[in-house]
Amino acid sequence: MRLMRIPSAAVVTVLSVAGGMALGSQTVRTQDRDQVRARVWSAALAVVEKEYVDELEASRLVYASIDGMLRTLDPHSSFFDPREFAQMRERQEGRYFGIGVTITTVDKDVTITSLFEGSPAYKAGMRRGDIIAMVGEEDAHGWSTEDVVKRVKGPKGTFVQITLRRPGLEKMIPITV
Repeated sequence: MRLMRIPSAAVVTVLSVAGGMALGSQTVRTQDRDQVRARVWSAALAVVEKEYVDELEASRLVYASIDGMLRTLDPHSSFFDPREFAQMRERQEGRYFGIGVTITTVDKDVTITSLFEGSPAYKAGMRRGDIIAMVGEEDAHGWSTEDVVKRVKGPKGTFVQITLRRPGLEKMIPITV
């Protein structure tokens, strides 16, 4: 009986086609699975945007969902939206300085929740619980914490005029920090 010789090029071609088909079908399955996941996420986003009682900013929802996904991994994985990332880079590079307070909004008033010991705010006599009533000549009532931060941060050595309302006192307290 005579053995038939198959040229090596034919063997390589057949193996390449078989391998390509196997890998190609795996890629298609992965793409299908990813498309299904994307459709589920998009549907959830659409329902929240349409049905939630308050109006929401879509980019905020997207960034929060990415952050939530990463937080399921481990305590060290996190996500910064573009604004948070820029702020982190500013802090790392030392491009701006603040007055040395932590603030929050309470009933449309920006309230000091803590001070950094030795900071300009600490040295100027600001206290926890003080309300930032004015920055410069502008009324700060109704401002977000970001609005205040934008107006008080600056290069080292710059000063800003802040007027405080202190619970229990009737008169306003002007401070330069």
